[in-house]
Amino acid sequence: MPRSTDVSSFDRIWPLLLAAVEELHGRGFTAVRVIPTFGPVGYWRLQITTAVNLRDGVNLPFRDDSAVFGLSAGGFPSVGSLEVSAATTVDEVAEEFLRCLGSPRAETYFNDDEYCLWFAAMRRQADRFPTRSVQ
Repeated sequence: MPRSTDVSSFDRIWPLLLAAVEELHGRGFTAVRVIPTFGPVGYWRLQITTAVNLRDGVNLPFRDDSAVFGLSAGGFPSVGSLEVSAATTVDEVAEEFLRCLGSPRAETYFNDDEYCLWFAAMRRQADRFPTRSVQ
């Protein structure tokens, strides 16, 4: 995954967001969880929270909806207060996720091999089959 994305290449935002979560995992924020979905009009959505906000660390529903950072293709190019541009890096997006999540440093470590395998597979798919914007 490149460390930055071209804002005109909408199909690269999904891998950029997932790479930012992977970056957080690499920094030790292993309790950060991603829930990808599609909205009713076909836009992709990505919800980011911590494992303690999910039943058993992985299952929906959320325990606290206010502890979820949500993104949607409809809100692109904004990621929280960060405007994605050609110069936006994975590290910048990861830092914005941390800002929006509050303090995941205080979260309990979850050693969830099943989740980690799922996330790694999703990342491989995101890099292999970039998404396209819904027109």
